[in-house]
Amino acid sequence: MRKFFLGLTMVSVMLAGCDLHKSEKSQDSKKDTSIVVQGSPSYKYKRPANADKKNNYISENVNNPLDLKELHFGLMELSKDYFDVDNYYFHEGQYLKESELNKLLGRQSADNPKGLNTEMKAKKDSFEAEKKYPKVLSDIIEEDFVDQKGKIKGISFSIVLNKVDYIRFIDSSGLTHRAQVKIDPDETDKKDVVKEKGEKIAENFISMIRNEKTVPNVPIMVGLYEQNESSSPVPGRYLEKTYVDAGANGISDWEKVDRKYVLIPSGELEKMDKRTSDVLGYFKDDLQKRFPSLGLTFIGKALFVKQNLTDLDLKIEAPVLNEPQAVAISQYIGSQIRSEVIPNYVPISINIMARNEPSAVMDWDPTQKDFKVHIYQK
Repeated sequence: MRKFFLGLTMVSVMLAGCDLHKSEKSQDSKKDTSIVVQGSPSYKYKRPANADKKNNYISENVNNPLDLKELHFGLMELSKDYFDVDNYYFHEGQYLKESELNKLLGRQSADNPKGLNTEMKAKKDSFEAEKKYPKVLSDIIEEDFVDQKGKIKGISFSIVLNKVDYIRFIDSSGLTHRAQVKIDPDETDKKDVVKEKGEKIAENFISMIRNEKTVPNVPIMVGLYEQNESSSPVPGRYLEKTYVDAGANGISDWEKVDRKYVLIPSGELEKMDKRTSDVLGYFKDDLQKRFPSLGLTFIGKALFVKQNLTDLDLKIEAPVLNEPQAVAISQYIGSQIRSEVIPNYVPISINIMARNEPSAVMDWDPTQKDFKVHIYQK
């Protein structure tokens, strides 16, 4: 598959928070690579040239692929409240090793006293026991913050929690049994079971790594992240965050995080931001009227931080699209963005698809008031 740039603009801009530029100069004698993350004020990214790729391990523990980006970038955003972007560099997690992580993610037992998941309170492992004691902790993500010389100054951890435990159990005969068990079966109850269990897990985790000196004695930020169900069209969200001073080995209090993705279209979006909901509804109707023979569908997600719209991610799909049709749709959408029919004060990513394959991608940068368009040729 080939691609070319549609000439809607001569200026190329990068999608906020996703594209990375390598700087030309090394920051220290170890030849670290410093990278600037584009968009709103953010961290310079500092890592050794031969950095360990440990963070790829997360893909095995996340049920919904949409959670991957929010887990990492959301944690970075929360960290800005404690580790100033002007004074710190972002560095990939380097202290929580995979062997240690495996122990922490396991169940607590005589053989694994470090396990942070519920002990199996049964005479022997069984499918029924797995369903009775679902695992709450899915993963732990580490992000480090260093000074210009690369010295560690702070660490952020994401405690990744299951909303649903997807159980896969192999019995003594080799047969595989599967089940989906909600951590909180009564979601109408005011008690937030996932959050409460997550707080206890985080407290045990902080106490353990401090007492065993798994990480340096620096400030630590912890975020509780609740994964969404595997079939959800939007990612999960950070529930709470807390800050642990250097030298402290416990958590004193938690602060609610007001950051959430909302499905487009949905009743929830209409409730949170009726104007944006109405505008996108009109846009969808007009798009389908302008291209009636293409059978276009429209879906997306909106990111709200402190009740304010901060990002739009839209997907337009058709059963079949040729290149001229993809160009025409892109030109029409571009005109709607420029004329402010679509809210253009936030970053916007638009994927135009045909048979689950990309036909065009549009990225709008509100700071530059310009966008880049990729048209794919088969």
